[in-house]
Amino acid sequence: MAAEGAGEGSAPHALVLTLALAWLLPLGLTLLAVGGSQQERAPDVAVAALAAVALSLLGYLVSGFAFQYGGLSLVAAVPGLELFVAEWSPFAGARGADWGIIGLHGFLLQDPDLDTRAYTFFLLQWLPALTATLIPLVAVARKVPSYALLLVALLVSGVLYPLYGNWIWGGGWLAHLGQTVGWGHGAVDFAGSGTVFTLGGGVALALLASAAMQRPRVKTRDTAPLPPVHFPLFMILGAFVALAGSWALFLANPLLSTADVHPVTVVGNIIFAAAGGLLLPLLYTWFVAGRPDALMTARGLVAGLVAIAAGAAFVPGWAALATGVVAGALLPPVHYVVTHLLQWDDETAVAGTFVVPGCWGLLAVGLFASGRWGIGWNGIGADAHLGISGQGVSGYWTDALYLADWPGQFLAQLTALLVLLTLSFILPYLLLATLTQVRGALRQTLQRRPPLPAASASAAELRSALSAADDAAETILTIRAGDEQTPGEGQSKAAADD
Repeated sequence: MAAEGAGEGSAPHALVLTLALAWLLPLGLTLLAVGGSQQERAPDVAVAALAAVALSLLGYLVSGFAFQYGGLSLVAAVPGLELFVAEWSPFAGARGADWGIIGLHGFLLQDPDLDTRAYTFFLLQWLPALTATLIPLVAVARKVPSYALLLVALLVSGVLYPLYGNWIWGGGWLAHLGQTVGWGHGAVDFAGSGTVFTLGGGVALALLASAAMQRPRVKTRDTAPLPPVHFPLFMILGAFVALAGSWALFLANPLLSTADVHPVTVVGNIIFAAAGGLLLPLLYTWFVAGRPDALMTARGLVAGLVAIAAGAAFVPGWAALATGVVAGALLPPVHYVVTHLLQWDDETAVAGTFVVPGCWGLLAVGLFASGRWGIGWNGIGADAHLGISGQGVSGYWTDALYLADWPGQFLAQLTALLVLLTLSFILPYLLLATLTQVRGALRQTLQRRPPLPAASASAAELRSALSAADDAAETILTIRAGDEQTPGEGQSKAAADD
């Protein structure tokens, strides 16, 4: 991937404007989460979103940026980041460059040689980290202790998102599957279907699943009502704001600014997918409830743009529409399974809005990438790919002039998906489940402890016992005093008897 940086002095005005507009995506997701939350929980969701801003910045500044892009200049020419050439790999020599695991340069941005281009790049890359952190925080606000929110935010922004982001965008091993095992152009996730949305949603689901383990299951009906609508205006506004913000966020990343990525194609595909995503939930709720449901429709729109993020630059318009339609169609049944059958308290619908659409979006690249765009992506096919000059990222259904890269590209996407689910859901869930079991065992052990011996009684118990003893002694003395008679009284009684 090629990238164009900012000028030496300051970032161009257009880039600054794009960076400002990219804030609309986390804002829109926050409005959508607040709109679908119960009234008493809505303030906690809003506060959690604000906390995500500060905590994600802290985690990404301390370690996240270095972990993700510490070795970026080994694989891409990024002005201002020439010193970022430290990438740890389990292999040595030339082979190790294709199996990068984690970056090791740029902690706290302490390098004195960094200029404004590096700071601009940092801010542009922090916004996806903020979005990935925001999703679990608003999903579990008020459902877990506050300290847990703090730990989750730092874990996502400082470790989990940077690790997977390194493997996809930072020159890591998933992006190099084309060179190492010959699978297409390696794992491709253009704007974060998996890297941002599924990762954040997977962590949220792990927390919700762990919390469900600690609650008794209840018997439910075979049918479930639609989720309640608390703030309809927030939901509709949030969906449209997120749609506008996604354009800016997807196009602001300088790593994606190659000559073969066309902004009009990206924006058009986002609109096609968003429209397809809202269509099926709208019709479904109209059919089952007699009227279109605002909440499900708004979530369908977001599910469509989440699904297309991975392939927005590589698929034709009809494929973008189909990608959105499938994502929207999966939303109602996925939400039913998670909340009704599994009984996870997924009030913000992260499973149907982020996780499943993101997974589908990753796989859709291996199916619908046309071969027309993405020439040289991840260092593959800059001159020719599959023997055809000018062929880019290709899936199963390609344009007539290009050959299908099947099953290579699909296998790369599937590998990226399995790794993502393991990192974002399986490992956190197993960790939380283990901690829950350990805590339960400790609690049972403490409840079965024998009572303390008398010598170990508390000070309050000792004082109470001493007071009771004093009262008893005083009572005995009073009784004795009443039974005793004086000598004078005895002689008087004897004279009277005579």
